[in-house]
Amino acid sequence: MDAQPQTVWMPGGVRTEIHLTGDHTADEFCLLIDEPPAGWSLPAHRHRGETETIHVIDGEFEIDIDGRQVSLASGQSIHIPAGVIHSGRNGGERPGRRPLMFSPAGMKRFFMEAGAATPEVEIDRAQALACALRYGWEFVAGESRPPRVAVPRADLAGEPVAPKRQNPHNHAGFERWS
Repeated sequence: MDAQPQTVWMPGGVRTEIHLTGDHTADEFCLLIDEPPAGWSLPAHRHRGETETIHVIDGEFEIDIDGRQVSLASGQSIHIPAGVIHSGRNGGERPGRRPLMFSPAGMKRFFMEAGAATPEVEIDRAQALACALRYGWEFVAGESRPPRVAVPRADLAGEPVAPKRQNPHNHAGFERWS
């Protein structure tokens, strides 16, 4: 196993450490730690073939999962099944820190290709979009967002959410990635 994680910078200034890849886990999952700055947001999207599990170490995040808005704070986790529309933002006043696990492990390649080696390198959004689409991301525009509600911790590990119907416009909303 590598002694130090590889670090990349994603659109919106998100520092991302790649800790475990498919090489380490027999392609079962990859493990990343990201640090989204205050105000960061990711538009509504889905991953066609990967599940995503998010655990908040530090910060305050709002995640919309298939129309259900969830507030997550330090110590809370949520699992997003493959194909489920979700979006997120750092709703806090400081950078957050979150381990992310994608299963199976292929999503690591997206981060390696779309990310920059340093925060000073400007990421070409068209290239990042093309990369996201290659790795099974589908951006979905116009998804409704219900009023924000706090979800009790016990509900965070509840039943998986059924995916919404497919949207043929898989790049819509990408321009809001900040």
